[in-house]
Amino acid sequence: MIRRFFFYVFFLSIPCFLGISAWQTSRYGDLERELGKLEKTQDEWVENNKRLIALITLYSSPDRIEYIARQELGLQKKRPEEVLQISIRNAPAGTASAYTSMAPAAEAVMETPSLVAEESIEISADVLALIQQLLHGAPDE
Repeated sequence: MIRRFFFYVFFLSIPCFLGISAWQTSRYGDLERELGKLEKTQDEWVENNKRLIALITLYSSPDRIEYIARQELGLQKKRPEEVLQISIRNAPAGTASAYTSMAPAAEAVMETPSLVAEESIEISADVLALIQQLLHGAPDE
C-alpha cells in the first residue's frame, strides 16, 4: 500500500515538474527579452550622454565664448588702463566707508562690517561710475 502511494505520488509529480519547468522557461525568456530592452535603452542613454558631453565641451570652449561675446553680443575686452581694481576689507562695527578712484589699476577700499573675507575684483570704469552714482545718489562728473 505504501509503495503504491509513493508510485502514484511520483507518477503525478512528473507532470507537475514538467509544468513548473515550462513556466520557468517562459518566465526566463520574458526576463531575457526585458533585459535586452533595458540594455538597449542604457546604450542609448550612454550614447546620448556622450553627445551631450561633447556639445558641452564644444560650447564651453574659450574660442567659442569669445566669438559669441564679440560677434553676437558686441562685447570687447577692456584695456588694462580701463580696469579698476577694488579691494573689500572688514571695517570696525558700525563704520562704513568707500573710496574710489578713476586712476588706472588703482586700488579702492570699500569697508563694510558685513563682509568676512578679503577679496579682489576687477571692474570697468563704467561700472565704477555706476557704483559712485549709487553711493552718492547723483552722477559723478
